[in-house]
Amino acid sequence: MLLHKTGLGFAIKRLLLLPLLLLLQGAAAQSVTINGLVVDAATNKPLVNASVFINGTSRGTVTDAQGNFQLVPAAAASYEIIVSYVGYTTVQFITKPGELARKFRFELAEQEAAAKDVVVEPDVKDGWNKWGRTFLQSFIGQSELADRCTLRNPEVLRFKYSSKTRKLQVIARDALQIDNDGLGYHIRYQLEQFEIDNRSGMTFFLGYQFYTPYDTKRERKENKYKAARREAYNGSLLHYIRSAYNHNLAQDGFETRLLKKVEQIDSSLVNGHYVYRTKKYDLLDKNILADSVFIKTDSGGTHQFLVFEDYLDVTYLKENEKPAYVATQYPIRKPYHPISQLWLVNRRPVQIEANGLFFDPLDLFTLGYWGWEKLAETVPTDYEPGD
Repeated sequence: MLLHKTGLGFAIKRLLLLPLLLLLQGAAAQSVTINGLVVDAATNKPLVNASVFINGTSRGTVTDAQGNFQLVPAAAASYEIIVSYVGYTTVQFITKPGELARKFRFELAEQEAAAKDVVVEPDVKDGWNKWGRTFLQSFIGQSELADRCTLRNPEVLRFKYSSKTRKLQVIARDALQIDNDGLGYHIRYQLEQFEIDNRSGMTFFLGYQFYTPYDTKRERKENKYKAARREAYNGSLLHYIRSAYNHNLAQDGFETRLLKKVEQIDSSLVNGHYVYRTKKYDLLDKNILADSVFIKTDSGGTHQFLVFEDYLDVTYLKENEKPAYVATQYPIRKPYHPISQLWLVNRRPVQIEANGLFFDPLDLFTLGYWGWEKLAETVPTDYEPGD
């Protein structure tokens, strides 16, 4: 999910609905196969070529003629499995510890039946020409990597706009097929929701993504992709969470500080009347936090959590901001080290995992540089440096 405030140079972002993953203790080195069956919920007939994948990763498959599938994840763990089929409602299922040995059964319902009572705006005529560029910039981004991304099937998109609410909705009738030539990935994105609220300047989207690396068969090209992926990973939120879990933030180039956002009401006399304006200010504590201040372990010593008040201000010292990001700032300035903020929007601790994932993903939003980095800047959540 992503929320974007236009005109302020920052965005609030969820990590594009990354999979919730609970590690199985003592089982990390075991291999595992996930087996299952996908059927029509009304007829119980098998659905052939239904897509089944582990959200945010490069591991997925399709069902065979009997509706069966087999997934081979990287390790024995619980995963967020996504099952989709054209014309049917997507199923999201998070496995539980100890369940992987059984055969899963997924029943998919037709979308028409599921949405028969939903009232929606009519499609915008010639919607792609009117709103396509806005959609791409809000979803894929405006960076140099975004310029190297291609949406292969824009015809599956429908655009709905309400002049009353000034909201734009985008609906995908099939999974979006995106080529990221900068990082060397084919991305299959199951877009579930997309909305731009022009009154608040906020953008929201929700979906599931599956990555397939380019098969280049050319060493020079492959090395170029590996270098670009490593650059995209370095300093990312995925990198930060992994580093925080291992308490390696300083060694990995991250500095974390406390930040408060305060409001102050100013008044001025205009034409004999006082006009009141609310201004927001950032109060940054210049002291670098020790990891133990905001990374806590539960009483059993099993799980780690991010716990803090207000905001965490994160600086990544091992690179500078990209020119495309600097161009969004006012006034235009020279590049600095990227600075982002973390916000516990629901004021609840967020559990973090060794692989860089966190949950509940809806509880942790980011602002600043991480908010600007959209789909074009992402690598799979099972990425390891060198892939």
